[in-house]
Amino acid sequence: MRAALSVSLALVFLECVQDLVTTPEHPAFVFGVSPDSTDLNIGDTLATTFTSALTADGRQVTHRLGLTVLSGQGVVRVDSAGRLIVLARGVAKLEVRPLSAALPGDTEIVDTVTVRGVVPRIGVRSLDTLRSIGDTVLLDTIAVALTRSGVTIPGVDIQWRQAPTSGAVTVLDSTVGRVRAAADGSASFEAFVDTAEALVSVPVRQRPATLSATDTVRLYWLGQSKTATADVRDARQNAVA
Repeated sequence: MRAALSVSLALVFLECVQDLVTTPEHPAFVFGVSPDSTDLNIGDTLATTFTSALTADGRQVTHRLGLTVLSGQGVVRVDSAGRLIVLARGVAKLEVRPLSAALPGDTEIVDTVTVRGVVPRIGVRSLDTLRSIGDTVLLDTIAVALTRSGVTIPGVDIQWRQAPTSGAVTVLDSTVGRVRAAADGSASFEAFVDTAEALVSVPVRQRPATLSATDTVRLYWLGQSKTATADVRDARQNAVA
């Protein structure tokens, strides 16, 4: 009887000790990043791009962000300081994780975001006046994609659209901006790629290249005058009005 009582007391004591040394449960961590996708300018180096929130049982937790490029390594990279460097056009997927001393070592919380490298600027130079009807020009030769600091971004195809439509110029190929002079006047074209836009004016002004009389004029006395009709043409033999 005495032995049974001793065993019972020992069991009760052991349960009390176990209650005292039970490991407390981890708080419930919640982590989120916004936006889940965004455009980033080629050439930029960004210390922070996203807004994030980390909570433990509903309380805000101080943290910073760690980034890893999951795909699209040619579009962006992360430097040793944790900054995001935008390299080229394209799409990349990033893993974003909170870094905080409050997080237990066995807690893994991550989110993923998508970024798109875009052209921020288009540089254009002025275009020489087209002097003959039928003259053509390639607008791609006067436009270039640029970073915000003015560095050329190679290999970017710039698109073109007329704004507004003008009878002075005919569009032959909008993908490269090949246009042809149709009449005296001017036309405006918009270069665009990604989020960047730029305007360029295409002036047309015929220049006389040849002059010839269309009839014979005979004068018979001093002081006599007659009106002569002349045929004026540009370098492509189009009549100049």
